Amino acid sequence: MKANPLPITNIFAPRLRYCVPIFQRHYVWNLEDQWEPLWEDISAKAAARIQEREDVTPHYVGAVVLEARKQASVQNVPVYNVIDGQQRLVTFQIILAALRDFAMERESIPEVAALDRQLKNPDPELMEEPEVEVFKVWPTQHDRTLFSDIISLGSRNELVKKYSEYCIVKENRLRKIGFRPALLQAYFYFYDAISEFIEDEGDDSGLSTNVPNEKRLNVLYNSFMNDFRVVEIQLDTEDDAQVIFETLNARGTPLTAPDLLRNYIFMRAEENAENPNQLYEEYWTEFEDHFWAAITKQGRFNRTRLEFFVINFLTCKVKTEVNQSKIYPEYKSFIRHKKPYGSVAQELEDLVAYSKLYSLLVSPSGEGSDVAFAKALKAWDITTVYPLVIEILARCDDENERRKIFSHLQSYIVRRAVCNLTTKNYNKIFLQVLGNLDEAGFSCQALQDELMKFGGDSTVWPDNDRFQRAWRESEIYSRIPSSRIREILMRVEEYERNKFSEKVVIKSALTIEHVMPVNWEEHWPLSDGTVVDNDLFRQSRFYLYLESDVDPRFSEINQRETMYHTIGNLTLLTKPLNSSVSNGPYKKKRQAIIKQSALRLNRYFQDFEDWNEDAILKRSDHLFKSALKIWPYPSS
Repeated sequence: MKANPLPITNIFAPRLRYCVPIFQRHYVWNLEDQWEPLWEDISAKAAARIQEREDVTPHYVGAVVLEARKQASVQNVPVYNVIDGQQRLVTFQIILAALRDFAMERESIPEVAALDRQLKNPDPELMEEPEVEVFKVWPTQHDRTLFSDIISLGSRNELVKKYSEYCIVKENRLRKIGFRPALLQAYFYFYDAISEFIEDEGDDSGLSTNVPNEKRLNVLYNSFMNDFRVVEIQLDTEDDAQVIFETLNARGTPLTAPDLLRNYIFMRAEENAENPNQLYEEYWTEFEDHFWAAITKQGRFNRTRLEFFVINFLTCKVKTEVNQSKIYPEYKSFIRHKKPYGSVAQELEDLVAYSKLYSLLVSPSGEGSDVAFAKALKAWDITTVYPLVIEILARCDDENERRKIFSHLQSYIVRRAVCNLTTKNYNKIFLQVLGNLDEAGFSCQALQDELMKFGGDSTVWPDNDRFQRAWRESEIYSRIPSSRIREILMRVEEYERNKFSEKVVIKSALTIEHVMPVNWEEHWPLSDGTVVDNDLFRQSRFYLYLESDVDPRFSEINQRETMYHTIGNLTLLTKPLNSSVSNGPYKKKRQAIIKQSALRLNRYFQDFEDWNEDAILKRSDHLFKSALKIWPYPSS
């Protein structure tokens, strides 16, 4: 490779193009980390030249690594692939565009003409593709439209008009707004910084206020073009661009796993003589959506959705755990050692197909049994089952068979939760099931056989007897998150409603209500009529573990303390209704629920004028009949 230190004017003066390969990341530089420090250096150098200081030395702003591309025709403008340094080159062009537009507005013609030559290649009539070849820098597809507008429109005002959805202007200044593309932010920042440096009186640069604006502009331009140097590194034919790209990962803003992954995929496409631009447009544009860039949480990790998708995709393929801190090396190893695809096109086609299945799980919408299962699964937040579910979706074509498979999976998860059994081994359990189904086939019977093999509390699928005991007796409310209890009760509501009634979609936000309230003592006398005060309650808790009943009322008090958290004592109400009846006496609460609630869960209370321990157990048994149908256990 050859390295040459060049001033910025030499970088952009020749008739050439710097093309950023489509597989590189978007423009990601920001105000705090890059723009402000760079502008401080630029303004300081310009101020030193205006003050005619003799200690002005070249300022190096990093390197760009270039790979020459063969020209298809003598008419083509010479092209270099930017292996590293695209963020610098794009930022320099944004600064030059802001300088040009400022000079144009102030009618500084010499600077405008000089700046335009640094932004665009001359003689477009001699080019085969002038709409592309005219640009000195050509970024990735994601940034091209906005970048070309910044270079071509030639006016800050025109840019504000075209991108008005991102701009709120007051007194010729942009006010803060929500999301704004990084390129647009960069342009506005540097334009305003240039304006302040040249026109503001009493600025902080230490310049005399009698320095003409024309001189400030001219010196600022010449200082930026000549005092700032870039080390240009040109690769030879024997240099491995992929290795160099990865080695430079630690420079500047670190590359993310998706950045490296995209680079690895499309560099291999070029090596295989596959059309990377066509592949990008056909497949990869899906992953440029904001949906995939959103930061989400899975387990203890916070990552982009795209990273979590790749982890789940790899897990599906290799049937083993994937190291979440080494996503890119794991993917690279999968491609190199497994050699699963005949072409990059097949690889991308598979990635897109699996991404749609992953999207269904993390953002379910619409109708159908697959969507219903995905919505139910989200309430349980058990992401270790995702690879198994994704493979079922991918490998089982029969929707009815998938419905039965997902019914078993739900039963396994919900029954274990109700029975207070651990989830810590789920990653190993579901990977084991995934590996075995890969050989036996993705069918309901195969899944049932796998789940029925498990024994012991760490893996067992609770049978009906164990499920019923926990359903009647377990203090579910104190052990299971409210969102999951709400999911259980909603599923029972839907099942009981759909057995006999028209299908109704419940859109109200529902909350969990204790029929016998947590603070029950004032309105809920014991069976002998005793109203429990604080002293009696404390005594009952003190004697909780004694074998003999010191006072028969103690047993009833402690039984209530256990039973008010069981499923039989829980229902769903709207938040306003919940607030109006909470902790009140049962008769008043019952009247309000019967009158205001349309849920089938709450019609049950029409037949019970009194609410006590026996009533709670009866309701538990009533709800359990539906639970057996919703979360079934194999009959044999």
